[in-house]
Amino acid sequence: MIFELEIKSDHSLLILNSEFEQCTFIDCDFKNEDLSKKNFIKCEFINCDLSNSLVNDTKFQECSFSKCKLIGLQFTYCSGFGFAINFKDCILNNASYYEKNLTECTFENTDLSECDFEACDLSGVSFKQCELRNAIFERSNLSKADFTSAVNFSVNPESNKIRGAKFSKDGLPGLLDRYGIIVT
Repeated sequence: MIFELEIKSDHSLLILNSEFEQCTFIDCDFKNEDLSKKNFIKCEFINCDLSNSLVNDTKFQECSFSKCKLIGLQFTYCSGFGFAINFKDCILNNASYYEKNLTECTFENTDLSECDFEACDLSGVSFKQCELRNAIFERSNLSKADFTSAVNFSVNPESNKIRGAKFSKDGLPGLLDRYGIIVT
């Protein structure tokens, strides 16, 4: 069943149905919910809490999240088919994207502290004004990624593809910290 509607607070429709297209979810609390095998197509989430929800085989296609909390979400287990999500002003601490193709994703003014981006394809992705404290970037494709306004990141140039990636002068410590080099 496909819905084209705006859902505020009450999320009983979410539990009963598995496919949502062009829906807007506002102020919904999906914390610790089982959202597995749900399909969200061109949906918008505004000021929602999806922290620690299960998203096994969940499809997020062209979805946007604004002012949402998604702490601990395991995007690793989402369906990869058409996976495209955008985040603005969100909190995504401890989320995992392990081995995910994120080339169609955007991150803006979002807290990505302690996120796992290991073995991800992040080529061309922009981390505009994002907090990346203790985020893991290992064996990731960061080609042409934009870190110019990101803060507190640590990227090992030897274990990631970084050709064409953009970094500001203020971001140099995040590239050199593994070498014990102090930039002042």
